Amino acid sequence: GRIEDMRAAEVFRLGILDEDYDVFWVATAIHRKLRTPQAVSALLASLEHEDWMRQVRAASVLMTTGEKRAIEPLKKAVEDRNRNERARRQSIHALGMVGKTEATDTLLTVLNGKDPQMQKEALVSLSYTGDPRIVGILLDAANKKPEDIRSHIYIRNLGATGSRSMLEKLEQIIQKEKYFDLRIQETIKESIDILRQR
Repeated sequence: GRIEDMRAAEVFRLGILDEDYDVFWVATAIHRKLRTPQAVSALLASLEHEDWMRQVRAASVLMTTGEKRAIEPLKKAVEDRNRNERARRQSIHALGMVGKTEATDTLLTVLNGKDPQMQKEALVSLSYTGDPRIVGILLDAANKKPEDIRSHIYIRNLGATGSRSMLEKLEQIIQKEKYFDLRIQETIKESIDILRQR
C-alpha cells in the first residue's frame, strides 16, 4: 500500500474479502487511500457479510469513494430493518454522501419512520445530498432546537454541497423568511457565504 502501485489493487481486493478481520481492516484502510475501482465489488460484498462490523466498515469506506455502484446496495442496507443498528446507521450516512439526490427518497422514508436514532442519521445524510427539495425539512428540524448546536450541522452541510441551486434556495429563504431563530439565520448566512466562494 505504501508504494501506491495500482498493480497492488488485486491484493487489496482479496484482502477486503479475507475472513481475517485484521487483514480486512488494513485492506479497507489502504483502499481509502488508493480508491481502486477493482476493490469496490469486494466492498459491496462486505456490505452483505454476516459480521455487522464488516458491514459498518464497508459502508464507511464506500462513503469515501463516490462510487455510484454503491447506491443501490446502500439503499438495500438502509431499508433492511433486520440489519444491525450500527450497520444500518452507517449505511444511511454513506447513502447521502454517495447517492446525492438519488438517495433523497430513501432517506425521506427513514426520516418519516419511527426510530429517532435513524431519523437523526437521515437528517444528517439528507444534508449531504445537495437536493434543494430538502432545505425546508432541514431548516425546520434545526429551528425546533436552535440552542442545540448539533442541529446546525444540517444547515452547515448544505454549504459543503457546492450546489448552485442550493445557494439560490438559501438566498431566497434568508430574504423572505424571518421566522427562523437568529442563530439559525446566522448559520444559513454562513452556508450561503461558503456556497458563494465555490
